[in-house]
Amino acid sequence: MGDIGATIKTTRERLGIKGVEFAKQIGVSSSYLSKLESGKKKIPDNLLEDILDTLAYYDANEKSLNCIYDYVRISFPTHDVDVILKEILHIKKKFMYETATSQYGYVGMFKLDLIKCLYSEKGDDRGTLIEMSGKGCRQFESYLKARGKTWFDFFQDCEKHKGRCTRIDIAINDFKEYVSIPTLLNKIFAGECVSRFKTFDFMGSGLIETGEKHGVSVYLGSKSSNFYLCLYQKDYEQAKKLNIPVEDVEIKNRYELRLKNERAQELIRKIQDTGTVSENIMSVLNYYVRFVDKGAQKQKRYWQTNKKWENLIGDMGKKLKLTTEPTEDFYEKSEAWVEKSVAPTLKMIQTADEELNRDKLNEMIDKAEMSEEQEHKMMIYVSKVEDMIA
Repeated sequence: MGDIGATIKTTRERLGIKGVEFAKQIGVSSSYLSKLESGKKKIPDNLLEDILDTLAYYDANEKSLNCIYDYVRISFPTHDVDVILKEILHIKKKFMYETATSQYGYVGMFKLDLIKCLYSEKGDDRGTLIEMSGKGCRQFESYLKARGKTWFDFFQDCEKHKGRCTRIDIAINDFKEYVSIPTLLNKIFAGECVSRFKTFDFMGSGLIETGEKHGVSVYLGSKSSNFYLCLYQKDYEQAKKLNIPVEDVEIKNRYELRLKNERAQELIRKIQDTGTVSENIMSVLNYYVRFVDKGAQKQKRYWQTNKKWENLIGDMGKKLKLTTEPTEDFYEKSEAWVEKSVAPTLKMIQTADEELNRDKLNEMIDKAEMSEEQEHKMMIYVSKVEDMIA
């Protein structure tokens, strides 16, 4: 019985459930739970059933890993922008702002914040291009959600119109910190990495006094190649960006697969054929990289896989699911710029108005004229996603 109690305790701690919280869940005191887990008390059959059911519930709902599309770029052999907007993005043209661009050799684009459709001149075989960065993917997911569609449907539409994926980034979010990124970097230095990649790169920061590494990023493979991996500490990146304690950041590590051209197209085709993202990610990771612990054998391919890396890969196989995080927050950068750079000046004028008994600020606002782009942004601010769908 002591073994059962110890297993229960180990499982509870793995799931991050505190003893007091778990005791309350199963209807016993924390001291009684302690005796059950230590084997000092026999676990009644009916209580054991409740305990196992509760652990199973927590395990099923444990947020430890997920994956998201973090960058999408797809080219089409057509100059008919209207078709791309209506039949692939499914966004009404009037909600897309048209502007000139020289990006990738294109001459213009229609954009809705970070959702972009670039077009080339007639006769240019570049055709048109859809590009969505990480935030753009989250914004596009709000349109997928409103239509009751998924990324699978989007890529199916792309295929119908002969779209070719020229870049895809898939990010795996690690909420538990299965492995330490600085430790993985040290393993590479120690030769404890079995990989088909030939090169690696890294960057980071840390504390001089303790030698502790902060914000470490490791790149496996050449960034100029059609495929490389990026492993980095997402919590330190977000803590610095948002100016919050690192402990308050939900995602601890991020592991990104970044693919271009034929490698990107090949992965999307496999995902569409199999209907699953996780299996294909697992296949790629297992094929390209394995962290090991140094053994007695000369050839390191025979060395045992590092336990923490093995647990990460194992849980990816069991728990990794493609998730969506739809957001209707558009043009946040513009608002942030106004708040940081413009608002203090407006506050100064408002304060002067109060002191001098005048109304200069409102006079300035009344005289101001919005640009065409600002009018477009205002239209997006006041519109619902459902109204923008084509």
